[in-house]
Amino acid sequence: MADFDKNLHIIPMGLEIDRVLAGLRHYPTNFAVFIYGTNPKLDVEQKARSNGKKIEKMINATVNVRHEFVDHYDFQNAFNKLFEIFNSLKDDGYNIYVNLSSGSRIISSAALLVSFMTDSIPYYVYPTKYNISKTTTVLSKGYENVVQLPIMAIDTPSDKEIMVLNALKKSGGSISKQNELIPILENLQFFTPKKEREDMKRYNARLRAKLNRFISNLAKRNFVALKKEGRTVTVTLTHSGQLFCK
Repeated sequence: MADFDKNLHIIPMGLEIDRVLAGLRHYPTNFAVFIYGTNPKLDVEQKARSNGKKIEKMINATVNVRHEFVDHYDFQNAFNKLFEIFNSLKDDGYNIYVNLSSGSRIISSAALLVSFMTDSIPYYVYPTKYNISKTTTVLSKGYENVVQLPIMAIDTPSDKEIMVLNALKKSGGSISKQNELIPILENLQFFTPKKEREDMKRYNARLRAKLNRFISNLAKRNFVALKKEGRTVTVTLTHSGQLFCK
């Protein structure tokens, strides 16, 4: 499990209490961000905020809670706001756990997509049972309109970048010296062959520079993580990077 002090939960709030508490217990943390809708007049939003207050009273001795608000019915707005929140927390060094057991479908869908794009950890809490009466057959009534959701592009590494990810996986998933990947990548014809008048010093420098560019680009897009300790920079596959390894 990740460092306890750096664990943080993002929780779209809805008609759940036990499943929210279960996630906080399963992945211990001192911090949580409750995501609410922007329209307090909605009946479901009033209940979500009421449930949030109840949960906060139960956990206030150990968990600090911050509130954020996004539009329940605007996927683009939800995605943009959540992406901004996730990236800000990532920059602060938090390991983000995302509870997808509550909240509206649009917010939960946006949160799941942002989780994939930021290498956060989505999770789902299964209920023992649902609190629905035997006579209840539907949860809503009527409709206002139908809205098509936007298609969001998810970044995919190039064939060359996948070669680097596979080389990293073959090296155990984490390396402290980038040069360890060069022999593996040479066998995969990743590099342009040595030129006739190119001495070994220039050739090796060219290989190192090219590999470093690829690793930097992969790190910017969360396919690998870089951790600097003194003069050593450790390169590690992220969950997103592992998805594209063979």
